Amino acid sequence: MLFRSRDIGADGNLAQGNPHNSHGSPASQRRATPSGPRRESRGTSDVRRREDSAPKSAGGEREDIAVGVLELVDARSAGVVFTLDPVTGDRGTLVVEANWGLGESVVSGHVTPDHWAVDAASGAIRQQRTGAKEKWTVFSSAAGKAVTESLPADLAARPCLAEHEVRYLCDRAKEIAAHAGSPQDIEWAIARDAPFPENVYFLQHRPETTWKSGKTGAGFDPVQYALRNVFKVPGA
Repeated sequence: MLFRSRDIGADGNLAQGNPHNSHGSPASQRRATPSGPRRESRGTSDVRRREDSAPKSAGGEREDIAVGVLELVDARSAGVVFTLDPVTGDRGTLVVEANWGLGESVVSGHVTPDHWAVDAASGAIRQQRTGAKEKWTVFSSAAGKAVTESLPADLAARPCLAEHEVRYLCDRAKEIAAHAGSPQDIEWAIARDAPFPENVYFLQHRPETTWKSGKTGAGFDPVQYALRNVFKVPGA
């Protein structure tokens, strides 16, 4: 599901936009002739047949069908927001990981992304680390698809987000998590050549599952976590 960041209301619900109606010209009709009555044109008959075949409710009333149209985001930067620390399970920390270009390089693990740890209560950035972003995923006009290729050195050395963008992503991510009722793993993209914050898109979100039991704290062993979730240990 794709929606602009501004479509989320203060309560975490999606705001309702105004529908865009298309207005066609009236159907043409043939004039009555002395030899017969007026007849509708084929176009009008086709429309009427389609209306007659539209889905009906149990009461026989016509039901409208919603058609979702996805917009392709020309992403300058993209990545994920976790509304808890995915390593320690700390719900007082949000984690943002990102790279230049499309988000595929981040979610597929092709790169070590830029990393921010943000205090959930104050919004203060506790930690910022620029990753070794040797590759990025971009749309190739020649190939007609997204491709992963070497990232220009000048971009690799710079973080792909400004601090105000990190804080904004975290603020909206908290609203999404509050609406969902549980910590979330949220994918997002920031479009190039558009004003902030209208250029921020939240693409999809899902419940964070590693820490869904809510067990965190002093009993957490990062080595055991890595062995369980990252490395394959023979005989384990």
